[in-house]
Amino acid sequence: EASRLVFGCGASLSGRAREDLLETAFDAGVNVFDVGYKHYYDDAEKHLGPFARRRRDDIFLISKAIVPGDIGPDDDPPAAELRRAADGWSALLDESLTELGVDHVDAYYLMASNNPRVVASEEIHRAFERARAAGKVSHLGLSTHQNAERVLSAAVDTGRFDLAMVAITPGGWYDWETREVLPGSPPMKDLRPQLERARATG
Repeated sequence: EASRLVFGCGASLSGRAREDLLETAFDAGVNVFDVGYKHYYDDAEKHLGPFARRRRDDIFLISKAIVPGDIGPDDDPPAAELRRAADGWSALLDESLTELGVDHVDAYYLMASNNPRVVASEEIHRAFERARAAGKVSHLGLSTHQNAERVLSAAVDTGRFDLAMVAITPGGWYDWETREVLPGSPPMKDLRPQLERARATG
């Protein structure tokens, strides 16, 4: 059963190992540890590795990577481009497993997702299923900091995602690019039906 609080390891571990922070969080009941690939978070996975291996049976371990390629939020990439992106994302999972020194993560995310077509693409889902069949990962997730409403809706429509980390605040949908609540966004209390729809589909 996941703790309500999640330890975000990217910034805290990118520059150096912090076993004291990890163990303090674990002792306080935190059992979900979220990290990301080295091309964004430098050595965070490597620094998390010893703790993750030591506590492997007691924690839920998440890593993530941006889908490679230059695909914008409103682009409609062709199947060949999506296949290249999916293959690159799969290769980054292997890289993350090596950095962490483990053979399996509990969840692997499409990091910084902003394109609903990528989220819904068969190419991405086939790549994930291959990784799951190989025993590398159990759950598919995504994080989104831009275009979050459309991305979450696309993820829900697929019925294939288990986890979503979305850019939302009590004031409404949040945009990483502007560092502000999106103009015209309803507050979170009015977004509850969309969040409940996501919950209802698993």
